[in-house]
Amino acid sequence: MIEECRHGPDGMAQRASYLRAARESEANLVVQSFLVHNGINVFGDLVCMPATTDALIREQGEQWKPSRS
Repeated sequence: MIEECRHGPDGMAQRASYLRAARESEANLVVQSFLVHNGINVFGDLVCMPATTDALIREQGEQWKPSRS
């Protein structure tokens, strides 16, 4: 499963297929955990990081505001 997701010609499609099958069963979290533990991204291919502190606060909330000492 890991080899197919990581190095197969249709790795993205295989990953989606495994996750779709897992969502339909009681093994959902087990399959997701197995894939994550073995370095397969199950959360999507786009990870956005805020470019500035102001953007982080705007997107994630006031808890990220630096404290003024």
